[in-house]
Amino acid sequence: MIYQLKVMLKESKPPVWRRIEIRDTASFYDLHKVIQIAFHWYNSHLHAFSIRKSNSVLMDDYYSIGPELEEEEAFTPHKYNERDLQLKDILIKEKDRIFYTYDFGDDWEHEVLLEKISEEKEGVYYPRCTKVMRDVPEENSRYIYLQTGIITDEVDSKQVMADINEELEEEFTGRSVQSMFDEDDVFHIREDTHNGSTWEELIDLAEEYKNLAPWKWIDDDQIVVIQDPVTRENMYCSVLGGADIEYGLSIFIGQEGYHYLMNLFNEQIKDKHDFLRLRGISLYFTDRNELEEFDVDLLKQYGRTYRGKKQWIQFRSFKPGYFPWLLDEEEARLLSVVLRQLIPIVTSAYEDSTLLEPGTVNYFSASIDEETKTETLEESSLLVNELELQQLKHQYKKFNAPVEFGCEYIFFPTQIQPSDRPFYPKLILGLDRRKQIIVYHYLTGDPTEDLASILQQSVVELVKQLNGIPRELWITEETENFIKPVAKKLNINLLVVEQLPLFENAREELERMMAH
Repeated sequence: MIYQLKVMLKESKPPVWRRIEIRDTASFYDLHKVIQIAFHWYNSHLHAFSIRKSNSVLMDDYYSIGPELEEEEAFTPHKYNERDLQLKDILIKEKDRIFYTYDFGDDWEHEVLLEKISEEKEGVYYPRCTKVMRDVPEENSRYIYLQTGIITDEVDSKQVMADINEELEEEFTGRSVQSMFDEDDVFHIREDTHNGSTWEELIDLAEEYKNLAPWKWIDDDQIVVIQDPVTRENMYCSVLGGADIEYGLSIFIGQEGYHYLMNLFNEQIKDKHDFLRLRGISLYFTDRNELEEFDVDLLKQYGRTYRGKKQWIQFRSFKPGYFPWLLDEEEARLLSVVLRQLIPIVTSAYEDSTLLEPGTVNYFSASIDEETKTETLEESSLLVNELELQQLKHQYKKFNAPVEFGCEYIFFPTQIQPSDRPFYPKLILGLDRRKQIIVYHYLTGDPTEDLASILQQSVVELVKQLNGIPRELWITEETENFIKPVAKKLNINLLVVEQLPLFENAREELERMMAH
């Protein structure tokens, strides 16, 4: 989508402003560069964005978005890195607004108002300036206007607008990545770590699959199972497109992918948190205006361009607890493995309509044995100190009130480093069901931490917080196998339930607080 922004220099009389059209997927770093060009600033001072109205909600979030600064430059850390945050993450509805401050000595403040959201026009270059009102002040001249306010002259609007657009096109043409990433963070890394031939082969296979259009005779519930010869993991493949909504291929990987797929079949995927458990890879065929700039850059890097609807190739990686992302080299290899085997299978299914049974999994890799066809989640081993558990049994009596013990993702993407893939922390809570209070809490900070170890240690800490060993823990099926070893040692009865109402209420309240 295209955002029409009115950028006005505050305290200017009459108003000095520019109207800008820019993609909603552009980053705040891109917007910073656009404003610099549109107002003829020299980009020689610090700057930051403040959120004033987002999703129709008034805010007062000063300097929350800005560049990553060296320690000696940073008088206060920014909440968000401007290179990682897209405009659509903050500017959601028309009339939403932000402030852009340039030069903290002169404090040139610009109000940025989202006036209109519209479809991208074919043949139009974005970003572009569509209206200019009045000249801009000189750099480092704020002292001149302290008494009078900012007063500037009229200008030849058409000529100034043409000059701005020429400079915008020069600045943005040929950039490797626009919206979410910096050039150094993505494609320079890709050149160092990715085999170009792997990506070229993958795109070739994706085009072959697209031209085949297997969704014309295969439904998404006719699952094809292919085993990776390297990892020996099963990959459950669902052809997308039968419903004429989304076209492509979804691959569910290993145990996590299989159980997510089964929940999908059984209509047990209920909300956005369930989506965060998905482990898989997706190949989509979509419209040009639905791609991010880095998607287009990847295709153009290998000389690919397309015309028409649902023709552009898009790859996405899904890992439990992580934000959807570009494929890494290993995932590109996996998708190539699948497509090489899947293309002849779906071709055979066209000739023999009985080849793929609907509503079930169809195994085709010859190397898949019977044991690997059963994706069972094994009980975890004991990962905490057994001697400490014995001491707890001697030290504490039973706690008779039932306790809800939940573990779930918080829908709040987080980054440790600006270039890292955002992840969703996991919230672990223990709640006394009689008093309806939280008695234990823990928020994970490292997505690579072993969940089984964290959950078992959390049970130990829960006992210490309660000054007693719970007679009964209410848990969900997702955590049962992780907690069982500790529960057995402490003689805790585990009650597996579908929902933990106290936990869900507490998590929703925390998410509301974090959103603001």
